Amino acid sequence: MSYDYPDFGFSRLEWYDRNPINRRQVYFAQSVGPHVLTQRWTYTVPAGKKAWLEAVVVRVERSTITANPGRVRAMIQFTGAGGVGQPLLEVDILTGNVGDRDELALGFCGFLNTGDTLEGYTADFSVGGFCDFLVTAKITEFDT
Repeated sequence: MSYDYPDFGFSRLEWYDRNPINRRQVYFAQSVGPHVLTQRWTYTVPAGKKAWLEAVVVRVERSTITANPGRVRAMIQFTGAGGVGQPLLEVDILTGNVGDRDELALGFCGFLNTGDTLEGYTADFSVGGFCDFLVTAKITEFDT
């Protein structure tokens, strides 16, 4: 007995089997003085690739006291290809005591398309004092 099966063609590989490349964007610094909003890193999904944003973490902690506290921020911004940037993850502290801290982590964030961009930023609008910052993303690129 013979059966005719339809030809569905080539079965496409799962995203994690299409030449995956691990990418990490990290800004980690201790005892950083006051500064305006500063871009610390940028990542853009290259042509012919897509990416899985696996995890992002932002943290800020005051490492020395300040007499005149201002807003301290750590942020990751997402910009869709050709679009306008929007905060993806952001933490702020407004106090001036040693050990004051804010942190957020987000896992399994989603897919990024060709041309999508992530940017890591920090800012400290205090007068005096120092802060520690962590702004990081874990990304896996793969063929489209």
